[in-house]
Amino acid sequence: MIKNIVISLLAVYVLTACAKPPVAEVKKDGASATQAQADEAAARAAAHAAEVQKAELEAARAAAQAQADEAAARAAAHAAEMQSAQVEAARAAAERAQADAAAARAAVATQAQADEAAANPAQAGAAARDAAQAGAAARDVAQAGAAARDAAQVPAARKMVAEDPINELLSKRAIYYPTDVDAISEQDKRIVQAHAKHLAEHQKRSVRLEGNADERGSSEYNLALGQRRADGVKKLLLLSGIGEDRIESVSYGEEKPASSAHNEAAWSQNRRTDIKYSVR
Repeated sequence: MIKNIVISLLAVYVLTACAKPPVAEVKKDGASATQAQADEAAARAAAHAAEVQKAELEAARAAAQAQADEAAARAAAHAAEMQSAQVEAARAAAERAQADAAAARAAVATQAQADEAAANPAQAGAAARDAAQAGAAARDVAQAGAAARDAAQVPAARKMVAEDPINELLSKRAIYYPTDVDAISEQDKRIVQAHAKHLAEHQKRSVRLEGNADERGSSEYNLALGQRRADGVKKLLLLSGIGEDRIESVSYGEEKPASSAHNEAAWSQNRRTDIKYSVR
């Protein structure tokens, strides 16, 4: 009887011990759950950062495209003005041709009168006077034609020499910066966009961007600053669709000053990124 009771108690103890999970396994499962939650949070943070970076890149690309569209619109307006100037020049040429033809007819008439006068000596004096008058009339016609031509060409010439915004921007081969700044100003972004458009239209050309700094600061700092300035221009060209293989960016720091003077006027010229073209 007592033996059976002992055996029953032992059986209950064994079953109870087997039903409880080891403490080490419980702790391990808890640590695994915590790590899984941490990994999931890290994955969400990385995904969010990627989305933010993608949105920033898209915004920058959209801004660059808008600037490119604006430049294209200005170029189209300029082309229309140039075409109008060409039309004015063609009209002036036509008026000049008419004046020349009138002068030629007057000369023929004068020569005919002179020949007739030579054949009839009695009328020689009158013919000479008529010839002189006809010659004067021919000169007047020619002068009037020339005056009309010049008057017609004046507005055309003014339009032809009118400031070309695209060429004006392309003529600027340097981007300038305030002290210790590597960001491109909104005004100078138009210059970079004009160069991007030029590179897009001339696929065999490449560009070298040379970043520079003024003499203040250490050599290491100025080299790094010059590189950031050149890379900033490069980034804007890349966003405008120019291939990276056509762009080289280097830094000369303070080693290539545009001015060797030691004042703010000189330093403002030395804080720059030079844009230099080459043919591949």
